[in-house]
Amino acid sequence: MKGVIVTERIKEIWVTFGGVLDVPIIRTTFDLFHKAYVDKVETIHILMHSPGGGINEGVGLYNYFRSLPMEIVAYNAGTVASAAVTAYLGATKRIVAPTGAFLVHKTVVPVPNVGSAARLQAAVDSIAIDDERTEAILREHINLTDSQWTVHGIADLTLSASESIQCGLAHEIGYFAPAGPLFNI
Repeated sequence: MKGVIVTERIKEIWVTFGGVLDVPIIRTTFDLFHKAYVDKVETIHILMHSPGGGINEGVGLYNYFRSLPMEIVAYNAGTVASAAVTAYLGATKRIVAPTGAFLVHKTVVPVPNVGSAARLQAAVDSIAIDDERTEAILREHINLTDSQWTVHGIADLTLSASESIQCGLAHEIGYFAPAGPLFNI
């Protein structure tokens, strides 16, 4: 047809994310992924390099990734830590660079002037709930050794790329190699 421009539908996009998981980042991710959904993108590749962030944000992204009717391929470019590990586990396929690492730990929160024993107890109760939900996600996806679970219970557990493959945190070793439209969150 004369005057009509026909464009080929984009089947996959490539996204980079480096930073702390916080509410503005989550909003930006939701907006970008929603646009991809509306455009009928079949696969989103997301490169992650993050020290973590809020537990709510990590769990929220995990659930969002799992709910999308498209393939989400997550890549660990160097370090995926804390709440970012939770989000990473929501991906359909998980790839780690040969020199990538993961850091997993129990909930850690700063304790400001809480003001009362009741408020401190409420904080403790909240931490217990956060530990329960993140550990449930971890146990659904990964198989740590008894000694690794012990370390996780009391300290930071760091896993190399090969260890992450062994326990099921990542599926394969590889690199993020954009082969289409590239976006940054």
